[in-house]
This record gives sequence, C-alpha cells and structure tokens, in this order.
Amino acid sequence: FPAGLDITFSIMIFSAFVILGLSLMTEMVAILLSVLMELQIVPKTTLSRKLSAIGCCIFLFWCSFLFTFDAGYWWYFVFDYYCANITLLLVCFVEVFSVAWFYGGKRLNDNLISKYGEGLYIWKFWVFQWKFTVPFFVLGIFGLAVYYFAVNPYEDEVDGFINWLIGMMWILTLLPAPIMVIFMAKIFWPKYTKEDRYLIDTIIRPSKRKKGEGKTGEGEEGEEEEGE
Repeated sequence: FPAGLDITFSIMIFSAFVILGLSLMTEMVAILLSVLMELQIVPKTTLSRKLSAIGCCIFLFWCSFLFTFDAGYWWYFVFDYYCANITLLLVCFVEVFSVAWFYGGKRLNDNLISKYGEGLYIWKFWVFQWKFTVPFFVLGIFGLAVYYFAVNPYEDEVDGFINWLIGMMWILTLLPAPIMVIFMAKIFWPKYTKEDRYLIDTIIRPSKRKKGEGKTGEGEEGEEEEGE
C-alpha cells in the first residue's frame, strides 16, 4: 500500500469540491449578469460585462466571509434549510400556477403545437399536468415543509434558535415573492390598446392569426368590389 495514496486521494477529492464550487458560482454570476442586462441595468458591451462580472465576484467574495465567523454555521443553516428549500418550492409553485392559469392553458397548448407540431393528446396531457397535478404536489410539499419547520425548526440542535432568528428566517424566505410580483407588475403593466392586444394574441396563437388574415382578405375583396 503506497504511503502517499491517501494524500493523493485527499487532494483529488478536495480539488473536485473546489471545481464543483467554482462551476456553481460561475453559473450564479452568469444568471445575475443576464438578469441585469435584460433589465438594461448593465449595458450589453464586452467591457461592461467584464467589469460587472468582476464586481459581482468581489461582492460575493466579501459576502462569503459571513460564513467564516463563529456564527457562520448558524447563517449557513438559515440559508440552506430555510431560504433554499422553502423559497425553491414557493418559486416553483408560483411559476407553474402563473403559466397554467394566468398565461392560460390554451395558449400554452398552442405554443407547444406551433413549436413541436401536432401530437395525439400529449400536449393536452402536458397542459393538464401543469394546471392540476404539478401545482397540487408542489403545494403539498410546500405545506409539509412549512409544517415541519414550524413544528421542529431546530432539528437535532441542542441549543436551538431564538425567536427573532426564526422570524428573520421566514422574512428572508418569503421576501423575494412580493418584491418579484411588484417589480414584474411595474414593468409589464402598460396600457395596451385593442390593436396591441390583438397583435400580441395573434403572435401567441397562430391559429387566430390565420382566421384574422382570412377575414381581412375577405374584407379587402369586398371593398374592391364596392369600388368597382
């Protein structure tokens, strides 16, 4: 048994952890920059992207020092057990419910047909899952998670958390939801005219556009006959 084999495997394992962490952080920075550029907060230029990426890395680097203090484990518990799990389930439910019920199952079905072509009943089954099955199960898991954290918020910890820290956990968990709703409503709440709404509707549903074009063509032919 070689003497340096255990050291070699230790180096390989921790190197894999470092590479995995760097890949995840790269994705997080890319997502953050994409959102900032879509909102036109950061200009879509090469220099601006590089400077923004450097700024995000420096900001996240200083934020990570929070987990190196004596209370770093408790902060990690807050973000990992509360913010990560509960927020993920909440965002998943809001996205599925919004697409299926506010955007509309009919529009979703038309988009699937226009993109992938006609299917037997697969797209209707897909829309049914989005409207009923997925929200039901996600909401059920969310309710069980809320009940679990409310009944046993300390898990196996001996000391446990004080009440204000538990309250702060729930505030950090639920805070992104109203902010997201208010922000998106402020952006996507313009007063469209009837022509704008019809144009958007025809882009979303090509079948209606064809009917509209047919009616428009018939109307133009009638006007030409009247002119003659």
